Amino acid sequence: MTWTPLQNIARRMLVCVSVATLCCFAAISVRAEIRIGVAGPLSGQFEAFGRDIVLGAEQAAAAINKAGGIDGEPIRIVAEDDACTEDGGRDAANRLIGARVSAVIGHVCWRASVAGSALYHANDIVQISPATRYAKFTDERPDPSGGTYRLIGRADEQARFLARLLLARHAGLRIGIAHDNSPYGKGLATEVENDLTATGDRPVIVLEYEPGKDEYRALVSRLNDAGAEILFLGGYFGDAAVIVRDMRARGMTVPLIGADALGSSEFWVIAGEAGNGTVFSAPIDPRRFETARAVVPLLARDNQPAQPYSLYAYAALQVLAEALRMADASTKAELDPLLNGTTFDTVLGNVRFDSNGDAEIPSYSAFEWRDGEVVRLEE
Repeated sequence: MTWTPLQNIARRMLVCVSVATLCCFAAISVRAEIRIGVAGPLSGQFEAFGRDIVLGAEQAAAAINKAGGIDGEPIRIVAEDDACTEDGGRDAANRLIGARVSAVIGHVCWRASVAGSALYHANDIVQISPATRYAKFTDERPDPSGGTYRLIGRADEQARFLARLLLARHAGLRIGIAHDNSPYGKGLATEVENDLTATGDRPVIVLEYEPGKDEYRALVSRLNDAGAEILFLGGYFGDAAVIVRDMRARGMTVPLIGADALGSSEFWVIAGEAGNGTVFSAPIDPRRFETARAVVPLLARDNQPAQPYSLYAYAALQVLAEALRMADASTKAELDPLLNGTTFDTVLGNVRFDSNGDAEIPSYSAFEWRDGEVVRLEE
């Protein structure tokens, strides 16, 4: 068929109109979104912690989206597994950068968190950790003026709390210290030792033990020979349970004090009645906050009640969403002045970051094991 010049013009106009119409429909159907990365261990030993922060971020995103998103744009959570390792942290960070996220909530484990922070900084992305307590995470952040923030209490803050707890509850007793030489255990033990020594209460003995053993009778004997009347332990629940069990079997009534790893239900499963009276510090439970009451029922997972890390992640997204609403762009340069100078209304209450990137919120409480139940102690 031969087209006349007039028919050719009409045909071209029809094609242009059709293409424009399709483009219009495509623009309507593809809605803009704000991507927020969440990085944590989604496999391996610490998978539960990663799942908790993903859940918290997802529930916060759902609430924000229901209220209209950020200036009409919905939030989409992009979760990546960092396997709780340094290499995993870098890999997860690179994947989130490739996904063009506006900010990151994460990580949990300090090696992954520190590894990721350098990459986020290089790519102009703000990071808020809901779980990393390692002091140097913010003390040595890539940009001293911002970019890297945390909501949970610092590890050295916990050590100072524990040292005060030891002196307040057991004044005048001879203190022994034992640790498993892990970054977590040794780090806490060293900080506690330093804080005690600074007050003139130098420990009578400091011991290192190999984690994962079935018995610690030799360690218990050395503590007994040194005359230790109380033991601070830097380590995890399994070893702590075996050590306190071995102390009681020997007839030692030495109280045991540790950090939040001793709060695991598995501690009581292993220690049994020998665990009675064991005291540990842990981050203040945000589930008790009035500001979190309405959200807590939404954060149950796998027939388990809401976990604290979920609330910290929920609050992290609340902070980021409010900062993004106030900012002209999602870049670190735009967000830092807001994160450094604003008080945010969150499920944790009012949150404000200090000049170091640490949240100025209450951090730690003391708890005691009593007949298989954890009881909060009055400070």
